[in-house]
Amino acid sequence: MTIVYCTDTLYRSGGIESVLTQKANYLAEQLGYRIYIVTFHQKGRKPFFKLSEKVKLIDLDINIRFPFRQRRYMNELGALLEKVGADVCVSLCGVELFPISKMETTCAKIAEFHFSYQSYLIRGKQYRLPAFIKAASRMNKFVVLTMEDAAVWGKYLDNVVQIYNPSDIKEFSSTEENMKHCISGGRLVKQKNYDAMLKVWKNVSADFPEWKLDIYGSGPLQDHLSKLISKYSLEDSVTIYQPVGNFIEKIRNSSIYLMTSIYEGFPMVLIEAASAGVPAVSFACPTGPAEAIIDGQTGYVVKAGDCDAMASRIKKLMEDNQLRIKMGHQAKQQCSRFRIENIMKQWMNLFESIASDKPISKI
Repeated sequence: MTIVYCTDTLYRSGGIESVLTQKANYLAEQLGYRIYIVTFHQKGRKPFFKLSEKVKLIDLDINIRFPFRQRRYMNELGALLEKVGADVCVSLCGVELFPISKMETTCAKIAEFHFSYQSYLIRGKQYRLPAFIKAASRMNKFVVLTMEDAAVWGKYLDNVVQIYNPSDIKEFSSTEENMKHCISGGRLVKQKNYDAMLKVWKNVSADFPEWKLDIYGSGPLQDHLSKLISKYSLEDSVTIYQPVGNFIEKIRNSSIYLMTSIYEGFPMVLIEAASAGVPAVSFACPTGPAEAIIDGQTGYVVKAGDCDAMASRIKKLMEDNQLRIKMGHQAKQQCSRFRIENIMKQWMNLFESIASDKPISKI
């Protein structure tokens, strides 16, 4: 079977790029699928995550953010789909979704959404929803990451399928379980809400000054966050590091994972933390944390924006070593449901079920 994934680029270190790379590698290496990843803005940059040699990366170098170039993109992508004998074309729901949804193809088409319905509302982008829903309705299937999101999109679309992101979970050996380190990672952007995390940490640090917080990420808010660290006098306990490819190793050398995002799709970093036996404390943002964390068993999920409640839960884990170890062990046991072999079976079944479907015609 031949699958063609379409996205903008693979050079970034984000969750979408990580998950796409994992899935493509697994499909090519473990299942013997022929996998192509087609970008339009790679510009010769190397993928951040290591791609299997069996996965072919093709950059069309057409900036389709300019609408007048979308016809060329449709023509070149259509020719490529025909040339490689694609069975399924998958859009990662960037700007490429709109031209792909209008294309007449001989293969089935899937829209794979990595955010949430609420993310449109939170960002004040409601005006984009009608066009997005129309484009998604033209695809054979619209895949979302969480049950919460599936319930919302199901009010507008009849082609919704829910599949969690997979994690290449391994059996990690135990780390030193009394390390006084918390950790977080992600782009230094408004969505990740690191302002709130530093506010929480100011509260926590007052009672637990020996604990440290490491944040791994880069982005436009780095200078702002550095100034906030100084304002709160947290220079001795908070450090911002550049993104690393082996972030899971950094998690393993920590004791608690923190997340204060305003919105997510399905944050795989929470599953990575669980696989390392590290409990997490997160805001209950839409969507994902409430399905990735079993509140009170594998970590804590607190009301979104409630910094005092989050600080209280973090302190509870800091002061109770046995509770922290117990939650970490339970997290490790529970995360098996997200193993890549289990999730990819769902994708394989979806691919095979729609590959012979009659493609939806251009509207």
